[in-house]
Amino acid sequence: MHCRREWLENLLEIQRDLQAKGHEIELISEEELHEIRKEWLNDPNEPDWLDELPAIYHRVFNRDLDWAEDDSGTFGELDIETLKALEKKHHVPATLVRKLLDLEISVDGLAMRRRITDRIHGILSEDWLPLAELLARGQSVRDGGYQEEIKQLQSELDEFADKTDP
Repeated sequence: MHCRREWLENLLEIQRDLQAKGHEIELISEEELHEIRKEWLNDPNEPDWLDELPAIYHRVFNRDLDWAEDDSGTFGELDIETLKALEKKHHVPATLVRKLLDLEISVDGLAMRRRITDRIHGILSEDWLPLAELLARGQSVRDGGYQEEIKQLQSELDEFADKTDP
């Protein structure tokens, strides 16, 4: 999600700068922004719980679009702070709770609930301990959202190897 936000902001900045120079160009339309927002809010793996797209647009263009209210994210900042506090108190990852709550909200209606146990199992099968703790225990790491942390550790390891090579 972090990279998607950066790419969108860069694209919007390019569009703004081109338009400021008199070019009548639209790299990404308002309709496309609304669709991207819906996709980000409903992403099954990494939803944009803070609903950042309107803020990105406002930062770049210093104005707001007519954002649909019913598109707003499931969680607000206060909700996320509460989940983080509960995470510290009960040692249950806030992201896990958010994913489970999002799943519950997304399966409104009996027909949608048919395979919910499989989907819950999929969420619970992800790695939820901090990466350092998993590695210290000698456990293998599955795809539990650690890609950025693994890349960072690999980069640090590569830098160390470069410094120690004769």
